[in-house]
Order: sequence, then structure tokens, then C-alpha cells
Amino acid sequence: MEERKKVRREEAEERQKKHEKLSVDEKIGKLDKNLGKGIGARKERAKLAKKKTEVKK
Repeated sequence: MEERKKVRREEAEERQKKHEKLSVDEKIGKLDKNLGKGIGARKERAKLAKKKTEVKK
């Protein structure tokens, strides 16, 4: 059981690192692909929109 937890934690860390490397537009595109354009993840989309406007300034 402990080994399984360790493996899952390592896999989660790898996924997180990949996600952090994505640009804001790539993250929005990923949400659109997985959930549908503009559907779901309301709070995450709001965070990304805010980051996008901050980057443009």
C-alpha cells in the first residue's frame, strides 16, 4: 500500500510540473478540449483570464 501511494504521488508531481510549464492559452485550450469550449471550471478560467490580462500589461 505504501509503495502505491509513493508511485501515485510521484505521478501527480510529474503532471503538476507539466501543467506549470503550459502557457495561459495552452491551459485554457486544455480545459476547452477536456470539458468543452467555455464549459465548467469557472473559477480556474477566471484565474487564467486574470493572469492573461496581467501578462498583457
